[in-house]
Amino acid sequence: LSCLLISPGYSPFVVLFNLYLKRLGYSEVFIGDLASVTALATLLTALTMGFLGDRVPRRWLFRIGVAMSGLGLAARSLLTGRAGLLASTVVAGISFPLWHVAYIPLLTGYSREEERTHLFSVVAAAWLATGVLGSALAGALPGFYAALTGVQPEGVSAYRFALLAGAGCYGLGLLPVLFIPREKKPQQDESTEHPSASAWAVSGHIVAFTAVAALLAFGEGTILPFLNLFFKERLGAEVSTIGLTFAGAKMVAFAATFLVPALTQRWGQVRTVTGLRLALLPFLAGMALAPSFGLAVSFYYSWAALWNMTFPVTRAFQMALIPENQRVRVTSLSGQTSGVAPSLATAAASALTGRLILRYGYSAVYLLAIPFLFVGTLVYHAVFRRYERTGTAAAR
Repeated sequence: LSCLLISPGYSPFVVLFNLYLKRLGYSEVFIGDLASVTALATLLTALTMGFLGDRVPRRWLFRIGVAMSGLGLAARSLLTGRAGLLASTVVAGISFPLWHVAYIPLLTGYSREEERTHLFSVVAAAWLATGVLGSALAGALPGFYAALTGVQPEGVSAYRFALLAGAGCYGLGLLPVLFIPREKKPQQDESTEHPSASAWAVSGHIVAFTAVAALLAFGEGTILPFLNLFFKERLGAEVSTIGLTFAGAKMVAFAATFLVPALTQRWGQVRTVTGLRLALLPFLAGMALAPSFGLAVSFYYSWAALWNMTFPVTRAFQMALIPENQRVRVTSLSGQTSGVAPSLATAAASALTGRLILRYGYSAVYLLAIPFLFVGTLVYHAVFRRYERTGTAAAR
């Protein structure tokens, strides 16, 4: 229930925040630097969580993280100066990992291993479904506010109204979290490894997950922070159209997510992830080079669906392979949105991409993401194929 409020609440920041910054007069360089600051602030918290491990109750991490990040998003909506934007970005960046790091281990703690691929698929689908509504509303809210007040629909005040509405919805996500019960301590280790697996083996798995996450995050960090600007600046899309485009991508990904358990039963978890990640690369290239908005959107939908299908599988596989007492640590190091390695890679990619876009344009820079995604996928398959699980085991 908390995710059903957080996801649509964050959507206006995905759809509109960069456009809001452009309207305030900031360039792609500052936008990239701001994304980099977010990632670096996230890195600091993730490092701390890596040292703390499971010493702090996960439900409290979730509560504090949602509350702080909601306040940070509200501040980002109200402040317009460089110092204010940087300060609010640091607050949001510090608080995001608190609940992101606790999120997957918390779900794992309340479920059995055989349920997890299905559980993570359902949660991912719910996140995407509410994101559809959030993205569509994010594109429509500035026009709605303009119709009520007579201001410019693509002006600062209209964008700010939509961002504040999103921050309020995000903050409401704290309420369900207040009623999360105390976690039960596991009676035995549920990892795929034998309980006597050496600390060296577990550390090797964590290092591998972290390295792969860094490669993938650098590629993703080249694309996602500037995606709304790509559609508006390069392809001339209207704000409402961008919101509907993001909503449509989430809708397609929502439908595709339900195919994940069947794919893992047939191919196994590692082969499924590898195949999906390799299959999305041509669509990413097509989106970068597309001469028209319609063609770019069709490639974007295919890429987004395949990319989102990998998340439930990788999360279930990782939680099965890593012992219970190391799950917060591995999430803090390699978690997709808030881990140490992805944060550092995203910070570097965002800062670099903003500068390269001004010099070479969006298409050339977006193509740079492909080698990082390709190498990350090959490393993942090479390291983890020996732990492949098929049939009933893969559906867990």
